[in-house]
Amino acid sequence: MMDAMFHTPSLEGVAALLHTKAAMGAYLVTLEGTYQNPRKAEPRMVFTQARRLSGSLPFVGGGEFAFTFPVFSQTGITVTICAADVYVTSFNAQATQLPVIHIMGDSTVSDQIAGYPYFPAGSYCGWGQMLPFFLKDVAVNNHAIGGRHTESFREEGRWARLSAQIKEDDFVMMQFGHNDGKLPHLSPQTGYRANLLRYVEEIKELGARPVIVSPISRNAWTDDTFDHSLRLYAEVSSDVADQTGTVFVDLHKSSAKWMMKAGQKDARQFFYPNDATHTNDYGGFLAARFIANSCPFFTNFVKQTLPPEKVFTNFPQNA
Repeated sequence: MMDAMFHTPSLEGVAALLHTKAAMGAYLVTLEGTYQNPRKAEPRMVFTQARRLSGSLPFVGGGEFAFTFPVFSQTGITVTICAADVYVTSFNAQATQLPVIHIMGDSTVSDQIAGYPYFPAGSYCGWGQMLPFFLKDVAVNNHAIGGRHTESFREEGRWARLSAQIKEDDFVMMQFGHNDGKLPHLSPQTGYRANLLRYVEEIKELGARPVIVSPISRNAWTDDTFDHSLRLYAEVSSDVADQTGTVFVDLHKSSAKWMMKAGQKDARQFFYPNDATHTNDYGGFLAARFIANSCPFFTNFVKQTLPPEKVFTNFPQNA
């Protein structure tokens, strides 16, 4: 589709910012280039679109690299390499018929921006934007957006736009609950349950495969006791999955487990500063890793990845 070179050394800590127009759909993107310092051991992170972590450039002794990864385009493809010593010589994107993971949810799932220089501990992050790092041969199309619940996602036309992009045998992941709890008619056993059931039915009618993810826990405590504030929503999401024969990923239970293991103070290292709901890039990374390795649909898509301390230079040691 294209083969071009871009180099923007003016952005601190960013070696390349690349963009091309592209029709809606899945693509395989290949980057080729050279390292100015090939023996440098620091991670060279590759973000795509609205800051989805697609991988880390391979370490090579000869100073040249080639890296291929899937991307889903709405109107174009954007790639950002967070490294100061990378020179991109080729940027190529080819349309592909790979399956797609479509995601719907709220701010704990959505793509979140970050500043320069990149500071993962102080960057908002939804787990949807970290999911591509752990998967191969499948593209991620993240429609999650902050402040939405099972009702507003449909009423605002977001479900209509997403459903129009779904093809047979694609995957559709949904995680709601954080904002449903703000409205009485979206209580776990009433509107929330009904809306999940409707989404599952419509996804199956499209020939796609639904996945229900229970809402990620908050790092909320009363004295020294962990507050399972979203427990009822998690339970209903599990019930709906059982009732409909839908794949279920219990992120609520998993995230509560690692927060309680860390303790309230140390668990804050995985959240945006002074925020008990929204993870930073460290917390989003842990959540996405669990989802990628727990969803049975993704067994053939999970790739071998670097451990988090090799991806982030200051990843918390007690993860």
